[in-house]
Amino acid sequence: MTMKRMLILLLPLCLLAGCWDRNEINEMAIVMGTALDKQDEENIELSVQIIIPQSIAMGSQEMGSQQGGQGMKNTLIVSSSGKTIYDAAAKVQEHLPRRLFWGHNRILVIGEELAKHPFSHHIDFFIRHPQPRLRTKLFVSKGKAKDILAVMPPLETTSSKAAQVMSQLRFGLQVTIMDYLRMDHSESKAAALPWLEITPSDPNVGETEPENLWISGSAIIKNGQLVGIIDDETTRGLLWILDEIKMAEVTFEPRDAQGKLSVQIIRSRTRLIPELRNGKWRMIVQVDTHDDIVENQSNLDLEDPRTIDELEQDVERAIAQRIRQAVEQVQKNMKADCFGFANVIYQKYPKEWQQIKDRWETVFPDIDVDIRVTAKIKRYGMATHSQGISDEEVKRK
Repeated sequence: MTMKRMLILLLPLCLLAGCWDRNEINEMAIVMGTALDKQDEENIELSVQIIIPQSIAMGSQEMGSQQGGQGMKNTLIVSSSGKTIYDAAAKVQEHLPRRLFWGHNRILVIGEELAKHPFSHHIDFFIRHPQPRLRTKLFVSKGKAKDILAVMPPLETTSSKAAQVMSQLRFGLQVTIMDYLRMDHSESKAAALPWLEITPSDPNVGETEPENLWISGSAIIKNGQLVGIIDDETTRGLLWILDEIKMAEVTFEPRDAQGKLSVQIIRSRTRLIPELRNGKWRMIVQVDTHDDIVENQSNLDLEDPRTIDELEQDVERAIAQRIRQAVEQVQKNMKADCFGFANVIYQKYPKEWQQIKDRWETVFPDIDVDIRVTAKIKRYGMATHSQGISDEEVKRK
């Protein structure tokens, strides 16, 4: 083989071996959480939670704490303000010896004051920049979002990780940036986001009791801004309507019985069925659940099929009550269609939807909501009655 042919074969290998655009991990400031707060009428405050590699390495053998080895913190909070997110991010970069890396950002928290104004345009940076992920969890916080990042939870290494895990447990809403964009651009023009709070330290324990995070309800968003807050119990009703129930329990006192009973929802499905009759809109919320009895403190005999039938009716009423509570607060009081009623009407009645689309804000609050729940108890455990009462006290049909 001649020298000329060898050079021709080796030339492509030289082109493949380049590392001009490499990103070394020891040259990056890894962002774990992001918070947005209102600074003034023209500027927004951006806060980023950055992992401190040295403290993580020194504290790697310690169980979940935001404190690393020798009392070092695991994270650094850096804030700057600007007219846009990118403007503020550039100013944050000026304070750091490493380049910001957004690829591991877990959460985006919108502060309460910022959320009261249209904020959707601030999310543009996180969908346009190539590094942030659309799977990032989105929250609205009570007070300043920056304070959420500063919390040191007792069981997780960072507050960002704690908020992400709580969202994934599905006891409340789980909303990603992509989910919010879909809701914000839907026919409803409304959304619901998890409402994040800081639980205060217990004064009876002392100053050593750490603060923690709590998803205590939902923030109702209409036309891109906050219009109200619903509590944790009302959020349950919202989750039923949205078909987002993954883990749930229902506790109630059975009719004509003493004591309480708890059931666990093992399977649930919700269908929204719109109807138009004589010019009047109605939305049927059809819920079907399969349940297990997980605790019985009542005096009922669960072996009797008639008792199970009545308990299923009690479960149906309890679920319907939660849904009705959500409908009353969100539809009647806030007039925000975060249920997605507009979307299902558009899909089933596209021509009729065009006639009410421009006046949906006045049509939505007057829609009749028909709640229909079917509950089936599949298992009641190994014991037929409560362990706390005698056979003579058991109520049988």
